[in-house]
Amino acid sequence: MGRPNGLNEGPEVIQRNGKIFVIYSASGSWTADYCLGQLTCTNGNVLNAASWTKKSTPVFSKSGNVYDPGHHCFVKSLDGTQDWIVYHSSIDSGGSWNRCISMKSFTFNGDDSPNLGTPTQWGTSVAVPAGEPMNTAGGSFTETFAGNNDRWQEINHYRGASISIINGEYDVNANSDDRYQDKALIRNYDYTNFTLESDVKVLTDANGTTGAGLIFRAQQSAVGVDRYRGYYAGIRPGTDDVVLGYSNGTVWTQLGTASCGTINLDTYYHMKIVANGTNMSVYVTDMTTPKITVSNSQYTVGLVGVRGNDCHARFDNFKATVN
Repeated sequence: MGRPNGLNEGPEVIQRNGKIFVIYSASGSWTADYCLGQLTCTNGNVLNAASWTKKSTPVFSKSGNVYDPGHHCFVKSLDGTQDWIVYHSSIDSGGSWNRCISMKSFTFNGDDSPNLGTPTQWGTSVAVPAGEPMNTAGGSFTETFAGNNDRWQEINHYRGASISIINGEYDVNANSDDRYQDKALIRNYDYTNFTLESDVKVLTDANGTTGAGLIFRAQQSAVGVDRYRGYYAGIRPGTDDVVLGYSNGTVWTQLGTASCGTINLDTYYHMKIVANGTNMSVYVTDMTTPKITVSNSQYTVGLVGVRGNDCHARFDNFKATVN
């Protein structure tokens, strides 16, 4: 039996002022036209087909660079003052399983039906739901990846299979799709002045000019190329060097590079970053003399973690301490 041309699935119910709205996913979930439709019941007689009306057009559909949004749920903000929709969508214009989870707040129309608006475009910053606790100041943190990865916020390929713990190492397979640049950050803790260390090795380098390393003072991180606001320092086997720079959420700005002699694939190199105010130093192997030292005030505080840049990498012995 072949795949149907379309389907209706994943219904979610909203009740408001005596009215019942069923928001459901429609069209092929593997196509760019996957969307949300709406059924409305105004008299409460849900078992009578005549009580229901079907909206003739989608209430939520592809827009800009976001395709096949659907299979949603509705949630309240932590303080109960906002309504949010959580949904998956694709970055492929023809539709695909290359999906990521997104969320946005929504309001209601005059007839009490949900006004979902349009999907949030990739790379757009969204304020957190009302009532969410702010990050707290980070302290000493050590991770040897001997257990689970619950302490990490993983921002990666939709299947969740591109980041995992394998044999006591943090495996970041960021060359599954060069549009993602997978990253993982320590949850809920902001660092300002700190020392960050980790063993880093690149297993495969997709194009010879990318690599893996440490991300720090990161904010507003999301799936996608350079989708974070913060700094990154990483080793690059293809060019045998280390690079330091920052992203403003869409554009990468390089601050410096330095030769590291020979950087071999499948070999661990110890990296250290020391950040105090505007001053940042990057160390590779030699923990006494920095490879790169710069002064930059673009970002002063944020999350810390690891990042793979179009490569397959592994990390171990991750440590953050406050200076």
